[in-house]
Amino acid sequence: FNTVVVPEYKFEELVINVPSMRLDSIVGSICNLSRSKAEMIIKSGKVQLDYFECTKKDKILKDNSTIIIRGYGKFKFVEEIGHTGKGRNKLLIKKFS
Repeated sequence: FNTVVVPEYKFEELVINVPSMRLDSIVGSICNLSRSKAEMIIKSGKVQLDYFECTKKDKILKDNSTIIIRGYGKFKFVEEIGHTGKGRNKLLIKKFS
């Protein structure tokens, strides 16, 4: 018998607040960068969304998207978990470790 071993991932859970569900906003919050610096990273091809290179900063993320940011790590956008008092989106992000 050949048994398939599924690797066990360890995650670090992060809760981030973002003004919108756009890729540049989420990348900026995850990496603690301004939106313009996040936009530069995205346009330079260092960001993958669900394992495909994504160079569109205005791409809207959906639940369970995988984001790989070269130099920063691999993240899973799990879900939107609410809103702040100022109307920003609260997101649950898991960082692969």
